[in-house]
Amino acid sequence: MDDVNAREDEWCAAASAACNEPIAGSATEDTEVWIALEYDGPWGRKALVTSELPASVKEHLRGLEANVPRSRVQLIRRPRTDARGTIRLYIAHAREHAPLLYRFELDAHEAVRALDVAAVIAGDPRFADARSDDAPLLVCTHGQRDRCCAVLGIPVFEQLEVLAPGRAWHTSHVGGHRFAANVVALPSGLCFGRLQVGELPAFLAGLDGGEIFALDRLRGRSCHPKEAQIGESLVRARLGERAIEALTLASCTRAPDEARAYVVRFRDRTGALHDAQFVIESAPPLRPKGCGEELTPISWHRPR
Repeated sequence: MDDVNAREDEWCAAASAACNEPIAGSATEDTEVWIALEYDGPWGRKALVTSELPASVKEHLRGLEANVPRSRVQLIRRPRTDARGTIRLYIAHAREHAPLLYRFELDAHEAVRALDVAAVIAGDPRFADARSDDAPLLVCTHGQRDRCCAVLGIPVFEQLEVLAPGRAWHTSHVGGHRFAANVVALPSGLCFGRLQVGELPAFLAGLDGGEIFALDRLRGRSCHPKEAQIGESLVRARLGERAIEALTLASCTRAPDEARAYVVRFRDRTGALHDAQFVIESAPPLRPKGCGEELTPISWHRPR
């Protein structure tokens, strides 16, 4: 740990990196269903709330988050030059293994209200034709939420567009702007942070080959809670394991003998179990969670 605090006026991503803030366990958590709706209007600080979508659509999307277990709504968009005449909707079932992606082309945003998202996720055969082999990359470029998201995210989006045209999407805030540039890979729900433009060829090659290109860029798997995300990072680092499908969460429990101590267990492909035991504690140095925010301690995890 570095004991030198960040400055209040420092960009949050630079401050976080300078303090060596752990990236593992920082991803969106307990999210197994990603609902990504294309919307090319303005995004305010709270993208959905401030959007110019019809009130009935906004109410419906908020209802999905409330009623579809472990779901999250994102607004996404492509450059205006990408004119398809329809509105893209992705629904990703980001389960730990064999995740699924569904793609819908809507004539209007109101059409999302007629779609039974719960049935889609349940595997209703009515939606079999919507199954897609797309592998969209949601790049957080939400500058109205935090300047780091735009300044660091936009160059990553632009380079992904060069390397894999049509695959990357601008997305509204995914959390953890201090870890920008942030990318969510669908349908897996793997969340990556601190991505650099020069790393993107290796990043793409890894994903397409079923591997995580660099463990120190993995924030976590969205279907897992924070503690399991940390545990997966520790187990992968110990085993040198980068294959995305290599591990299965077996258990994630709080240790009885120490506050904020956890035991996380993963099973590998052979059936062998691997434990990660650690304690989560807040401690200096101080850094801002977002640009312009007050300085607060970092959440560290230490082996036990």
